[in-house]
Amino acid sequence: MRKGENASAVLERVKVKLAELRDVLPAGVTIRPYYDRSHLVQTTVRTVEENLVKGALLVGVILMLFLGNPRSALIVALTIPLSLLFAFTCMDVRGISANLLSIGAIDFGIIVDGAVVMVENIYRHLAAHHTGGSRVGPVVYAAAREVGSPIFFSILIIITVYLPILFFQRVEGKMFIPMASTICFALLGALLLTLTTIPALCSFGLRHVAAERDSVVLRWARRLYVPSLRWTLERP
Repeated sequence: MRKGENASAVLERVKVKLAELRDVLPAGVTIRPYYDRSHLVQTTVRTVEENLVKGALLVGVILMLFLGNPRSALIVALTIPLSLLFAFTCMDVRGISANLLSIGAIDFGIIVDGAVVMVENIYRHLAAHHTGGSRVGPVVYAAAREVGSPIFFSILIIITVYLPILFFQRVEGKMFIPMASTICFALLGALLLTLTTIPALCSFGLRHVAAERDSVVLRWARRLYVPSLRWTLERP
């Protein structure tokens, strides 16, 4: 297989050529594959798909539990497929293949961090102002501007952590540069979505927000946390 070739495509062509050779081999001579890489490719693809699906579902469930609002959780969860779409597009442009090395290290928790902060702040402002209908837009805009700069620099700091990996050479570079590039692409896509798409979706999906209230999980956690915090503060 030449450098840069698609392993699956090459394997399929090899199998076709083997079928042609069997017709012209001498009597009693057979070709038996010693190692078929297609099994490894298929297993890797299935593993990546399972990790992506399970990870996205797990993050969605956790968002639902802690945000306590289905529409807010759905808006945040949309960041995952859209940021991955952005990352896959950039990977295709750069010629980076999708495999365990490039996709396996994606952390969905980091991807949705900015979106969670954005949606929570917008929800809090809408609940505090009891805003609805056509008055939602200015409140969403003000809430987005309030946390836009912190979100931008926090995600930018995470991206800079991976930048030195992009300068690796030789074997280290072949192993880790695809991973670092994919994570940077996904974080960049999540940042763009958080600053643009998420506020727009909130202006449509959160038009009628009731008074702010904690989810059941947070109320349960607070009942455990507040007494322990009070006990600690009383005994410095």
